[in-house]
Amino acid sequence: MKIASYFICLLLIGSCAVSKPDTISAEIQYVSDLSDFNTGTFIVLGYGDKMRSAQIDAEKRLFNKLLFKGIPGLRLGRPFIKNVNQTQEKYSAYFDLFFRDEKYRDFIISTEQIKELSQKEDAYNKQKFASITIKVDLESLRREIENEIPSQKFGL
Repeated sequence: MKIASYFICLLLIGSCAVSKPDTISAEIQYVSDLSDFNTGTFIVLGYGDKMRSAQIDAEKRLFNKLLFKGIPGLRLGRPFIKNVNQTQEKYSAYFDLFFRDEKYRDFIISTEQIKELSQKEDAYNKQKFASITIKVDLESLRREIENEIPSQKFGL
């Protein structure tokens, strides 16, 4: 009985360890932060000729995924936007402002380059990419979406 209790304790302690990144694609990883549900930290590949263009690409990829496709592992667990096609059409002016004018940057807490621009070659083209860690204020993003798009209430 003592051995069984010891084994169960080991399993419980092992399951409480820092969580590993949840891979959602080859280009975006969610790194969970169990202490803060209001923010999310992501490792994102960005493509571009220069570091700045790769960073902008990574940021836009991340917010596109958060808003329209969802990221497994997040508390919300689904896209921020419901009825994606209808909502994008109805609120196209807002989404133009959000992406083209970089309003999404209001929700970025920090960015950190973790891999320099590198050359990536595949069968179709050669691309330069960088790996960037982006921390996002998910709670503020949620409130913004609820305020700007009334049909998107989260009920949280």
